[in-house]
Amino acid sequence: MEAIVRRGELKLSINKRRRVDSAVTDLEEAVRMSDEEVAVRTKAFCLLGECYEFKGMREEARKAFEEALKVEPGSSVVRQGLERLSLS
Repeated sequence: MEAIVRRGELKLSINKRRRVDSAVTDLEEAVRMSDEEVAVRTKAFCLLGECYEFKGMREEARKAFEEALKVEPGSSVVRQGLERLSLS
């Protein structure tokens, strides 16, 4: 799962606009494989939330960030994502 998360992260960093759909596919697969370590799952949900946010899919972004918060309640990155959604 960590490799899939990394692939999604790379796709976003290379060319965000064109690669978001492909990154979403990778990250959705990663979160379905759910038995990895906490940090990897949190990162997968956060990146998925960011992808959805970038695409204007606010409800899906919120759900992804909330799932990340369930995995790692103390994550400031997750809270920042939820905050961004509540402000816009």
